[in-house]
Amino acid sequence: MEYANQHCFAPLLFVEDTASGKLPWQELEIGKILEKAVAGDTIITSEISKLARSIRQVLQLLEMAASKSVAVHIVKSNLVMDGSNTIHHHSNYSWVCRTD
Repeated sequence: MEYANQHCFAPLLFVEDTASGKLPWQELEIGKILEKAVAGDTIITSEISKLARSIRQVLQLLEMAASKSVAVHIVKSNLVMDGSNTIHHHSNYSWVCRTD
């Protein structure tokens, strides 16, 4: 929540996935979220390992996010994957929140 507030992400939708980790990511809540996501949306996760069970599945998910122009923020790694061919480190960003 602190990360989202610091980076002006609102409104927020919190999702907790309770399904088996043995399922492919497409069948988990993250798959449903990404399916509905539109260009400009942002997915925030604490760790990259929370996105899917294997590296292959994580890469598939990130590829789908990039193809839809959906940014993925990985908080503990300070990474932003925004659909470009570059992975950005948060220290390269300046954040300005508007309250109007």
